[in-house]
Amino acid sequence: MSNLGWYQKITTASKAVGGPKNLIGLLIGGGITVGTAIGTGGTLLTQKVVKAIKTKKKSKDISYLENGKVFTVSVERKDENGLELKVGDKYKILSRDADAILIEIIGNDNNPYFMSADILRATSDFT
Repeated sequence: MSNLGWYQKITTASKAVGGPKNLIGLLIGGGITVGTAIGTGGTLLTQKVVKAIKTKKKSKDISYLENGKVFTVSVERKDENGLELKVGDKYKILSRDADAILIEIIGNDNNPYFMSADILRATSDFT
């Protein structure tokens, strides 16, 4: 059993291609070829991702933020994180990303809180 590890593997690969200069040349040439292919594909992929993000931002429903609408809690709720919604509490939406909504309960010193849209629909006049 050998204790040379990677050194032995590199030496064996070097001998298989005709020496260390050939091995380094193959590695550099292969890296340039793969890098060029990835660079071109990566640029196209990046452009598609940026376009998709811009489209999503435009279509994102932020009407609650723009209108500054205040919602009222109609069903009492308490969770394990310490959030307690009482009937009559009022809140507004600070930020929204799909189902995750950041809310500020008006008059509460421990703001803000993350809630799911489903919970807000079930406990208040949020639609």
